[in-house]
Amino acid sequence: MTRPSAVLALWLSTSLHAAADDRRSGLGESCAKTSDCAGALVCVDQACTEPHQPGGTAALRAARQVAQVHAAVASYAAAHDQTLPRSLVSLVRGRFLRASQTVDPWGTELWLSRGRSRQADDFHVCSAGPDQQHRTGDDVCSTDVEE
Repeated sequence: MTRPSAVLALWLSTSLHAAADDRRSGLGESCAKTSDCAGALVCVDQACTEPHQPGGTAALRAARQVAQVHAAVASYAAAHDQTLPRSLVSLVRGRFLRASQTVDPWGTELWLSRGRSRQADDFHVCSAGPDQQHRTGDDVCSTDVEE
């Protein structure tokens, strides 16, 4: 038979670990070290990931990053009379993004592509993907990412 004090100690220990995990980063979120990540996740390239899955995690980070930059472009347009920025450098200068947010997980600059209409909502942001070549099949673009 388990003593009530042992059950209480186990519950308290589990509750404290769960509370600590609530403050830690989840899958794909940024981190500085593994202890910043929740549960069994580890910190790889400043993102919490499951162990032994680096390639898939980079694609997940790229998709999240592309969506964030897409949102920053939309915010820039809203603040500048519905005018799209000339480049992502304009977003950094205007403090809509940090410079590090314009480089994908494979070290390649993201790019902004305007549509033919030139309207504020006619654009997409792309990562060159693992092959580091723009306009190839492994690119990760905001048109491919659910927002």
